[in-house]
Amino acid sequence: MSEDKQPSNHTTAWIVTLIALPVLYVLSWGPVLGMWNNGTIPQATFLWVYKFYKPVIWLYDKSPRWMSLDAYGDWWIDVLHKPIIPAVPE
Repeated sequence: MSEDKQPSNHTTAWIVTLIALPVLYVLSWGPVLGMWNNGTIPQATFLWVYKFYKPVIWLYDKSPRWMSLDAYGDWWIDVLHKPIIPAVPE
């Protein structure tokens, strides 16, 4: 009997995880920046946030695509500053 070697579900899950985690890490920078900017995340945690996102900050500083990261962060700041419930006219 000949059995075709196909990747197991565990192998596929590991591959997806190894690809997804760095992508989600970089993408999480925008919402954290927006929440920190509008005060949801306390200013006292600045050092922790800075250390945690230091690789993203390095990428921002060194990448020729820094404008994309800048625009992404600015978009989150704008989104999180808008009121969720519109003001009722008087």
